[in-house]
Amino acid sequence: MGKIKIAWDNYFSHNPQAMLIICGSASSWINKNILSSTGFVGRISYTLTLEELTLQVLSQFWDTPHISDHEILKVLSVTGGVLKYLEEINPKFSAEKNIQQLCFSRGGFFVDEFERIFADLFLRDSCLYKAIVTILANGPKTMSELAELAKFSKSGRLSDYLHELAECFGSTI
Repeated sequence: MGKIKIAWDNYFSHNPQAMLIICGSASSWINKNILSSTGFVGRISYTLTLEELTLQVLSQFWDTPHISDHEILKVLSVTGGVLKYLEEINPKFSAEKNIQQLCFSRGGFFVDEFERIFADLFLRDSCLYKAIVTILANGPKTMSELAELAKFSKSGRLSDYLHELAECFGSTI
């Protein structure tokens, strides 16, 4: 981030037409490293947090009138409405066929997505985030249960990790 700040201050800020837009799904990283960074105080002119799209808007995504609401809901239950994931859906196929191909077929887009997400979003701490999600996939846990199962100290960063996971996946804790 220091290099971006130096480049902006020394080169780009002198051009009134220049604009730096930082976006991504790792919103907790953006909040911590950009929005909350003292190095960027006074440099941020606008912050936009996108909310999830409504079902009505998502149903228009493929611009194919023959897809039923039921089929759309099945697709959304797997993709979560993430536009990149929706782009992988072939509207000519049923939801089941899309899910089979994307999730359970060799080379399917979602086959390794869990591993990619954690490597991309959480970088060096990805194994810690992955441990939390894997534990919670088996059902809800109290903070103490989660700390014990994940082998975190109770005074450690567990609440920070949970907050960052919730922020990245559009939820609250």
